[in-house]
Formats: sequence, C-alpha cells, structure tokens
Amino acid sequence: MALTTVRFVVVCCRLDTVTHCDKRACCRLLRVLEPVWAGKGINEVITVAENTSTKKKQIDLDHASYYINRELSHLKFNERVLEQSINEEYPLLERLRFLLIYAGNLDEFFEIRVAGLKQQIQFSHEQVGLDGMRPAAVLKEISTLAHNQVERQYQIFNEQLLPALHEQGIRFLKRHELNSAQKEWIRTFFFHEVMPVISPIGLDPAHPFPRLANKILNFIVELDGKDAFGRETGMAIIPAPRSMSR
Repeated sequence: MALTTVRFVVVCCRLDTVTHCDKRACCRLLRVLEPVWAGKGINEVITVAENTSTKKKQIDLDHASYYINRELSHLKFNERVLEQSINEEYPLLERLRFLLIYAGNLDEFFEIRVAGLKQQIQFSHEQVGLDGMRPAAVLKEISTLAHNQVERQYQIFNEQLLPALHEQGIRFLKRHELNSAQKEWIRTFFFHEVMPVISPIGLDPAHPFPRLANKILNFIVELDGKDAFGRETGMAIIPAPRSMSR
C-alpha cells in the first residue's frame, strides 16, 4: 500500500471522518498493524506499513516448477475430451463421437509430437523446455499417461457405451453371434465387393518390412499353402482400400 494511502487510512480512522463502511476497512488494517505500532507515533506506523508493503517476494519466473510440459498438457487436455464420453447429459451417439475424437487426437499427437521428440533423441539435438524436462523423460511420462488413457478408453467403450447402445437396439455382433443369413451376407459381400480391390503384401525374412501408408487400416493375416516357388507363404498384410467405406 502506498505511503499516502496508509496515512489517509490511519488519519481518517483517528479523526473519525470516514463512512461506516470505510471505518470497518480502516479498523481491520489498524488491527493488523497493532502489533508493530504499539508505542509508536503516526509517522513511525506509516513508515513500518510502507516498508512492509514494499518487501514483495521475488518470483523466479525461470524456475521449472512454474511451467507445465507442452506435450503432457496436450495429453491432459485430450483426457478431458475422453471423459466427455461418460457424461450422460449428452446423447448416446455424441458420447461415442467424443470417444472417436479422443482417438483421432491421440493418433495426431503420436504422429507429430512424439515423432518430434524421438527425432531430437535420434539426432542428438535434445531441447529442454522451461519445464526442465528432457525428451527422454517426456517420452517416458507420455507412455505412462497414454497407456492409462487408452485402457480407460476401452473400458468406457466396452463397459458403458456398448451396453447402452445395445439397449437402444444398436449391436456390435461377434463372429459366434452371427446367424446363418448374416454369415451368408458377409461372405457374398466379401467376394463381390472386397476381394476384387485388395492387394495382400507378403511378409518374409528375405524382404524388408513394407512401407505402409499413413492412417490406413491394415490387417495382418496368416496364409495357408505355398507360393509359386513352393515356399510356405506365412503371413501377409492386407491394406483396407481407401475407396471402401470403413
């Protein structure tokens, strides 16, 4: 508090020339100052108050404790998106949409943010932010948070949303739950719509792992029989065609 303000408050309280509301504020101030002004004159009290008010605590704005890591903050934000999916005030399909938004955000986070941290380590060009965390420490914390969040994501989907959707007549059938007519429909759809546009990519030790396009749904399948050279075919990757609806 400035010197003139303290003098005004003290003098006004002593002279009883302020309003009732202001009197209470002044008296509260005087009670605070009472331990230090006992036996002192007005000028001494004003000086003590001024010295006390000017001794502000110095804050080191460069200290890491005042900052939150950017990448971890992003994950925490995405976690709040995830938690929207359990809010029963939203319509059921909107809750499912929040779950999808969370998954899309997490994909982008790993594509950009995590990839950037790994590049810093790979090229020995590590940057320490204001939060004081090195890239390796950030990646370790990201791993812990992301695993916990994804586990939470599947828990919400399987234990809350799926049962709620089932109550509304929307069912996700597993293979053993399909009846004969549904199995026949799937078989017909596969041979007429899917099989003509898929291109399996064989996996074998003689060739490097194929480069897969970003954000493409891929299936790893086990193959029976032998190839044209009489070798066991082993496994293959089948990219889902972009032209087909997910």
